[in-house]
Amino acid sequence: MSFDERACVALERIAIVLERIASVKSSGATSPVANTSQAVSRNHVEPASDDDLDGQYGDPEIKYGLKEKYWKEQPDQFQGKHYSACTPKYLRATAQYKSAVAYMADKEGTEDSEKKSFYAKLDAGRAIGWAKRIEAGWKPAAKPETQTGWGGASSGGDDGYGNNAGDDDIPF
Repeated sequence: MSFDERACVALERIAIVLERIASVKSSGATSPVANTSQAVSRNHVEPASDDDLDGQYGDPEIKYGLKEKYWKEQPDQFQGKHYSACTPKYLRATAQYKSAVAYMADKEGTEDSEKKSFYAKLDAGRAIGWAKRIEAGWKPAAKPETQTGWGGASSGGDDGYGNNAGDDDIPF
């Protein structure tokens, strides 16, 4: 890429940043995170459908916390939680981050980067979908009581054979 081409790309990026700053100032928000729905929609990420959110992969876990650029509250208290346990504001910041990851992967143009972009866009859509769902008043369903073994309680208590063996009675 020649110097002129790089200069044009840099000017385009500056124009996008200035446009975002102007939109944040006009909305009265104090940070770009408050306006993430507009930033994400520019990258054509649609909210995930209810079928996707209720599916096997619809509620991903936050494996790595967001960087301070996207989420000022450090350390990230949502790391290790699922999307359904996060705040809408955090999910919109996550969508912005995932959208940026997809954008950078699209720029690379390799087969691996296409895959990375595809899954980043899926996660961004899921984050937006969960944010909208939570804002609409969604509450998690009550978890059923878990049991282990052959009907015994999960810790201590009846072992399924009528024996009341607690954790302290384990012989090893």
